[in-house]
Amino acid sequence: MAPHADALAIGDGVQLWPEILRDFEHGKLKPRYQATFERPYALDPPPRRDLAPRSNFLTTMSLIATRGCHNRCGFCYLSTDGLRMPYRVREPEDVRRQFAANGQPYAVFIDNNLGSRRDYLRELCRALRSMKKSGARR
Repeated sequence: MAPHADALAIGDGVQLWPEILRDFEHGKLKPRYQATFERPYALDPPPRRDLAPRSNFLTTMSLIATRGCHNRCGFCYLSTDGLRMPYRVREPEDVRRQFAANGQPYAVFIDNNLGSRRDYLRELCRALRSMKKSGARR
């Protein structure tokens, strides 16, 4: 175990967090949790945006359509030795549904590299275009 932690979580946090919480609630926290990045991104639940008070933020509508990156730039954390985070995408329609459900006039994408696959980016833009949100072409 690490000298300054009760438990270490290594890998995909979205995948690990429910297991860590369950173990903690039952008083059975393990010293180490390990996950891969192989699980399909579509299985990750959307964020609980209702928990963030809208009055405290410019927008509570941040979206992540993709995870990871094809590049391995020396300055980026994704190029860390031993880290093999594949480029994963959400279905464009799922991203559109998340955006529409929130009711915000615009969203901020916080992807590592949203344009890493041009074909996916075009498909995503087509799905979002019909929403007539701020900045969308009519």
